[in-house]
Amino acid sequence: MFRQHRSYDPVGDHPEGHPRWGFVGPKSEAEAIRERLSEFLRERLRLTLSAEKTLITHAGEERAKFLGYEIGVTREGDLITDGRRATNGRIALRMPPEVVRKYHGRFSRKGKIVHETEVIDEDDYTIVSRFQSVLRGLYNYYCLAINVSRRMNRIKWILGRSLEKTLARKYECSTREIRERYRVEILDRKVLRVVIERPGKEPLVATFGGFPFKRSPEGIGTAEFWFGQAWSFPASKRSEVVQRLLAEKCELCGAKGKVQMHHIRKLADIDRPGRRPKAPWEKIMSARRRKTLAVCRDCHEAIHAGRYDGPTPG
Repeated sequence: MFRQHRSYDPVGDHPEGHPRWGFVGPKSEAEAIRERLSEFLRERLRLTLSAEKTLITHAGEERAKFLGYEIGVTREGDLITDGRRATNGRIALRMPPEVVRKYHGRFSRKGKIVHETEVIDEDDYTIVSRFQSVLRGLYNYYCLAINVSRRMNRIKWILGRSLEKTLARKYECSTREIRERYRVEILDRKVLRVVIERPGKEPLVATFGGFPFKRSPEGIGTAEFWFGQAWSFPASKRSEVVQRLLAEKCELCGAKGKVQMHHIRKLADIDRPGRRPKAPWEKIMSARRRKTLAVCRDCHEAIHAGRYDGPTPG
């Protein structure tokens, strides 16, 4: 893959103290090197080298994939820097287009960007914070790629549209009204910002966007990012269940006062084939993808007695 040295020693080092990464030569020699590596790992370290995952490619025609990146060799013979072709033949990391397609599929239905039902019931600060955590975490991981700016701008558009539609669905208004309500300009960049004022304390501020997608060859030293953890991570020290209890509002009828938690074993029980049709409260649980509901005493008793048939009109 890498055009550095004609010979290769899997147990030796480069004279300057760096491991030898590759060579220029025929494929048969590359396969022989792979066999020597496999033998070294097996005999010295008792590890098995996967032949299927140890790809041998032509650096100028194909790109190898490693840890979500594409690895290839640049071909920019016309780009001259300081009187020489500094970028021609250099190893480059790229952010693959599959990442954009993955997030487009995650936040769309039938090819159209849609809202995220699972976070509609959260407060605006939490919703914006979660979308921002996904955007920033993804950029943190791919900031080494030479095309990170182009790919991340597309993903930002996808996340931004889904965020606007989520808030619009929550308040039953248009995305234009959401932009008018939350859009501000920071350092010549238009962002969505939610501010929660707190008496005697610094306000809570959640911002979507607001930072450039510049390539960072040295990385930015952040921890490993996991989409599921970022999306589900609570925005405050109190758990979501505790916040819902402290709100003292029935999630079925909207009555104010003390609430109780109604819970089920697992959501799969609601959608089990052959069971009776869903009760109104089960439909709410299924739509919110929650196993719990904070309800008042009357609604809780009605659920257990099988009398609950939906909110009272008016």
